[in-house]
Formats: sequence, structure tokens, C-alpha cells
Amino acid sequence: MTLPVDQYPLAFAAGDPPSFDNFVPGPNREAVAMVQRLAAGRGERYLYLGGAAGTGKTHLLAAAVRVAGGFYLSPAERGVRPEVTERLDAAPLVGLDEAGAAAGRPEWERALFRLFVDLEDAGARLVVAGRPSPARLGLALPDLASRLASGPVLHLRALPDAELEQVLRVRARARGFELSSEVTKYLLDRERRDPRHLLSLLDRLDRHSLAARRRITIPFVRDLLAAPDQDRAAIGPEERSAPKPEEGGQ
Repeated sequence: MTLPVDQYPLAFAAGDPPSFDNFVPGPNREAVAMVQRLAAGRGERYLYLGGAAGTGKTHLLAAAVRVAGGFYLSPAERGVRPEVTERLDAAPLVGLDEAGAAAGRPEWERALFRLFVDLEDAGARLVVAGRPSPARLGLALPDLASRLASGPVLHLRALPDAELEQVLRVRARARGFELSSEVTKYLLDRERRDPRHLLSLLDRLDRHSLAARRRITIPFVRDLLAAPDQDRAAIGPEERSAPKPEEGGQ
């Protein structure tokens, strides 16, 4: 019961699915190792991943689901109803994302508590992610709150610039192009240090550079950032009619 790659809630290219190999751990190596062991059927059966947006919680959940052949679930996703949890007791692993979205929704809180118990009884594994710690999710169901706090709580930290540059280069390479260190530094100096935003920007760069037949250099990036996000190259019309390769890299 694995979601297709294009249904994961991350900006992954078709050839760049979430995996442990393309996750840059930075200061989170111990947490990543624990999730890897759980996904492989070793170590803890339950983990909670906390951390701010952009620290990689969803990536790790999706990677664990892919390794174990499990199921990804988020109560924050539009159209997903709590009844879906009734069909997950046979899954070897469930990745529950955005746990805080269940707070104040009695049907979701009850469903997640039942899911936790069912997976525990079946000997299956569970990884839960939420921004705050379990005690601060605002859950009204005490039994669910206590279950979520019953295992190791791992707090992921944001990546420093050096590792964010590595993320950009690794993920650009997966999309079939290279980014110079000058370009990555230029992006980090001007854009939000949010991996989700940066991955979306990589897709824009890839799309527009192919359409314009231009290399991804600082002048090209500068033009793109100054243009609206539209499905056209962020260059002048005369360049689109007669594209020329740029020389010298910058």
C-alpha cells in the first residue's frame, strides 16, 4: 500500500523520489539513522519526528514508506477522511505526517488512536511527524497524546548553508543538470532557506532553461527571479526566437 511518487506532498521530479540517499542529514544524522533502522524492520517500532517546516520530516516519512512498502497518511490533506485508517492495519509501516492537523477534530483523533493500537497489536511500525512535540499538539484525546509521547521524540534541526548548497546540487543533478557553487550561493542569498521552496525553484530553473536553451548561470537565475512564475522562459522575446548559449558560466 504505497502511494505513487506523484502523490507524495513534496516537489520531487519524476526521477527524484524521496529516499534516504538524496536526503542531506546535516545535524540530523542520528535521527536519520533511527528512521532508517525502523524502515528496515530493526530498532524502534515507533518514532516521532518534530521540527519546524523545511527540516525534512515529510521527506524522511516518504523515504521510510518507500523502503518498507508502507503507507503515507496526512490528516491535513484535502479529501482524506479518517476512515482511511481502518484499512491500514495490514501495512508494515505507516508514515503519519502533520499530526497536529488532527487536533480538535474528534473523528480524526479517535481514528489515529485506533490506528496506533491496531499497528501495535499487529507488530507494525509507525513514524509520526509534527512541528511541535507531542505534548504541544493540542490534542483533546488524552489516550492519543500519551501514545504519541510513548516513544523516542526526535527534533530535526534546519540545515546550515553548506548543507543547503549540497541539497541544491544533489537535487539538481537528479533533474539532469548541474549547479555551480556560485549559483547556489546566489540563490541562498536571495531566496527563502526552505527546502520545499528551493526544490520548487529548481523545477522552474530546469523548465525554463530547457525552453530557452540556456545554461543555468547567475544572469539566467537573476532574469528568472525577476519574472513571474509562468510556463515560459524568463528571457526576452528576441532571445526566445534565437537562443544563444552563454559562455563563461556567469
